[in-house]
Amino acid sequence: MSSDSVREHNRFDLQIEVIEIDPEGELVQFHVRPDTGRYEWRDRDGEQVLYDRFDNVYFPRRLVIDMINEAMQLTPGPELGVIPDIDEYVAARRPEIASALRSKRTTGQPVDLAEAQLRAFEKDELAFVILSVDIEGSTMLQTSTDRQTFAATVNALLTEIAELIARFHGHVLKYTGDGLIAYFAPPTFIIKNDAAVDSAFCGRRLVYEAINRELEAIGLPPIEVRLGLDAGEAAIVVLGSDKTKRHADLIGDAISLARKIESRAGTGEIFLGETVHRNLHFSWRELCTEVDLSADWTYSVSDGRPYPLFRLDPTGARSVERPPHRP
Repeated sequence: MSSDSVREHNRFDLQIEVIEIDPEGELVQFHVRPDTGRYEWRDRDGEQVLYDRFDNVYFPRRLVIDMINEAMQLTPGPELGVIPDIDEYVAARRPEIASALRSKRTTGQPVDLAEAQLRAFEKDELAFVILSVDIEGSTMLQTSTDRQTFAATVNALLTEIAELIARFHGHVLKYTGDGLIAYFAPPTFIIKNDAAVDSAFCGRRLVYEAINRELEAIGLPPIEVRLGLDAGEAAIVVLGSDKTKRHADLIGDAISLARKIESRAGTGEIFLGETVHRNLHFSWRELCTEVDLSADWTYSVSDGRPYPLFRLDPTGARSVERPPHRP
């Protein structure tokens, strides 16, 4: 799959209605249809076609049937996003965050679960979703406390965000001092977009509704975050020397672009590249608005247009049911 094919990929959302389950639980009858929240059947030039109101495209009936049949042949992956109630999760994390901040823990054995996974993909070039998180306010935090307290506080912040990302089957690629870069790996590219955006949404809430309240409780200034996401192909490479440090890493424009997108976001904002936006479940897309790009945004798509960015409304996301992470 080339980078262009990933950039041009379009998602197809289905509704699955269970009709009957036999008493033994071995046979399930269900009805599959294009999701009515996104599509509607229309008559066009005497032919029945399916209209996608999000991407403004039409699908011939025969193609729709083929896509549904193809989807039914796929082996279901695990449902991602094991935080069914983000309110409960945020509330439950506050005692742990408070304990970590007060104990000033900074020690522990190095662990890198992402390294083993990347090495398993080492000879492949695959599509990944990348999340870049930047912590703002670290300078103020550093100047208002001693070095040990600052180090322990940053460690506690990054630990909480990293562990939340892992709940969505994401992996931390690297820490950036005052932030991190995470990736969501193949093979389920479509649902990885939902999982990555959901983790960004939940991570933002964790910062503002749990971490900041515990910082304020011990007299430390609150922090702000910016989050950016993009998706595309990346090559897994092993960098460095065995005489100093050698590790697996991702190389590709999706990684650098996710960081550029994050830097465009304002305080507390979540920005998405077009590839992520187009491959989201439509219930997420309804919460996104396109960003007015300034003249210095130079990244363009294959036809020369500026690469579009979108802003996720985190307030709106609180009032709707977060979508399941299944195709």
